[in-house]
Amino acid sequence: MIYALVGASGAGKTTLLHNLIQKLPEAQPLLSFTTRGKRPNDVDGEYEYVSEGNFDTMQAADEFLWTAGARGKRYATRKSDVEQALAEGLYFPILVPDVLKTLHEFAFCRGKQKSLHFIYLRLEDEDEQARRLTERGDSPESIQKSLSESKLWNEQAQTLGIRLTVIDAAQSPKKICEAALAIIEHEESAAATS
Repeated sequence: MIYALVGASGAGKTTLLHNLIQKLPEAQPLLSFTTRGKRPNDVDGEYEYVSEGNFDTMQAADEFLWTAGARGKRYATRKSDVEQALAEGLYFPILVPDVLKTLHEFAFCRGKQKSLHFIYLRLEDEDEQARRLTERGDSPESIQKSLSESKLWNEQAQTLGIRLTVIDAAQSPKKICEAALAIIEHEESAAATS
């Protein structure tokens, strides 16, 4: 089962991932590849850090289901890793909204749409988002870009036409985790009875 954590920069996706992995021992991140450097709060197993050249080689070999870019860095997830996650286990990828439809279509084509749920962390308070990004060490230019992206993504989230549960990301990390755990418990219970 894949529970994709989605939202703009500063919404708390990585914090939620940390908290979910602590609460659910069987949970793990869905490996992504990135050309950016490691951040102090990155979760072990969440990213494989690769050079631009290695990224290009993997992309040319058609290994990736999707690629995305953010602030000059690239991210991608392998098709084979997504196949495995849809088939077994409990996986939590962190995704940007641009790739949600691709993941949804991939799962649908394999008859695994019930093995996929999107959790959208919606943060509408620009001052709070800017504060979080400043604490993280983002540059003023990067923060402004993130604020613009957040508005766009919040609008797009309502029109994607996919199964998506919204959590208010202005809450405390504990409350966000409790809300996510309730979603997961509900989905796992429904899957067990179907």
